[in-house]
Amino acid sequence: MKAKNDPEAVRVAQVRQLFTARYPNDKPRTGNDVVAFFGWLDGHRPELLPRPKHGDPYQYLKGDLSGLYSD
Repeated sequence: MKAKNDPEAVRVAQVRQLFTARYPNDKPRTGNDVVAFFGWLDGHRPELLPRPKHGDPYQYLKGDLSGLYSD
């Protein structure tokens, strides 16, 4: 388990909080919401996007948001 002050854990917590604030649970959240949120993060909070050494940041974001949306 990661420590509460781990920068990656803090980033993921902030991403999840922003996602749930932007897409309230009054209707089911979908993969389309994740795509839109990825674009929003890129334009407004790019420092919160995952920066993997290898792979697609969008796929990592989907993992960060696991359990908060359904495809």
